[in-house]
Amino acid sequence: MNRILILGILSALLSGCVNDPLPPPTDTTSDPDTDPDTETATGTDTTEPGCTKDEDCTLYVCDVPNGKCITDCAGDNANCQAGYHCIAENCIADVADGGQCTDNNHCTSGYCANGYCCQGSDPQQCCATSDNCGQKICDTNFICGDCADNPGCLADHPDQPICDKAPGSGDCVECVEHADCQTGTFKLGACTPTNVCTCAMADNTDSCTAGGCDTDAGYVCAKEMPTVNHHACLRKCTPGSDPEFGVTCTDRDLLVGGSTEKVWVPMTTCFAFWKFGDTCSGLTDCNADDNDGGQCHNFSGNWRCTYGCWDGSSNHDWCPAVGADTEGVCDVNICDPTGN
Repeated sequence: MNRILILGILSALLSGCVNDPLPPPTDTTSDPDTDPDTETATGTDTTEPGCTKDEDCTLYVCDVPNGKCITDCAGDNANCQAGYHCIAENCIADVADGGQCTDNNHCTSGYCANGYCCQGSDPQQCCATSDNCGQKICDTNFICGDCADNPGCLADHPDQPICDKAPGSGDCVECVEHADCQTGTFKLGACTPTNVCTCAMADNTDSCTAGGCDTDAGYVCAKEMPTVNHHACLRKCTPGSDPEFGVTCTDRDLLVGGSTEKVWVPMTTCFAFWKFGDTCSGLTDCNADDNDGGQCHNFSGNWRCTYGCWDGSSNHDWCPAVGADTEGVCDVNICDPTGN
């Protein structure tokens, strides 16, 4: 009897040890999820955060059928939360105005142009600074726009300090009139049809010398007229052009090297072009040398410096801003001695 009781007790004890369940898993700082099915050997939980809607996730959206937040947007912006976009496999915060972008979806504004975000619309160009706008100005909305005044151009484009307000322009340029090029020591400067300066010479009759021109700014020492032995610092240009307002882009002989270069040059010498319209009493008032292109001409009793524009017929395009008369010289407006 005692033997049977003892065996029963031992059997019950053994049965209880075998069938007693493990204690339930508990949360820890390193493993907050208590699901024992996802435990690794190190105790780290490998399950993605559970979710039932996108708001339950950060950066990425919710894979609702599986109840998990995705971790790879796979190049699809739709896999990212609002305010984010997909780059490769990562959701990245959208870019503010003035930031760099390659697609409209990268911008908080929804518009990317010229490599930057802004509140613009096609065909407007976005920018971070005016350096991104060519000859335009980057405004406070990070949109490239027309210039408003010379101080604005000087501040943002020091090498193009003049605001060209001509219809269809709005660009910051070097010059819009000859006076814009006649600053500092360059009193003979002339403005070209492309709004850059040429004839970078002082107020004298000297020719330029080898190494005497600012080559970094695009000037070379070249002959002004094929028929005279006088040289000036002339701006290189391309391609060639017909005369316009008395200036043309054409080949001229270089002082050094025995070759030619296309340069912006007046249809006379720089000195004679500068003297155009001035009162004169003889050739020396209009020329650097007696035979370098300038003429002292009598306009109805008024003697003014001018130059020839005869190429078989009176050619208005050879003249600064007015027509050509029947005598083959550029007309001077006597009411405006500058000839304008």
